[in-house]
Amino acid sequence: MNLIHKLQPATLVNDRIGVPGDYQTPEQFIPNVIPTKDVHISGVDPNVQDKLKPTIPKPEDFQLWETA
Repeated sequence: MNLIHKLQPATLVNDRIGVPGDYQTPEQFIPNVIPTKDVHISGVDPNVQDKLKPTIPKPEDFQLWETA
């Protein structure tokens, strides 16, 4: 990640390379609240909704994520 951002600072890297990325890519899952950086979004974890807080996070706590 450090090398990628050093060579191409504007590059966004997802979490599919096995390390935390700039954004998360949950499969088959759409959170019911705004995701925060302290919770790893995973469609395979049935309790992930319970870990998310039903509030509007501070901008620095917001977790970018991909959905389709």
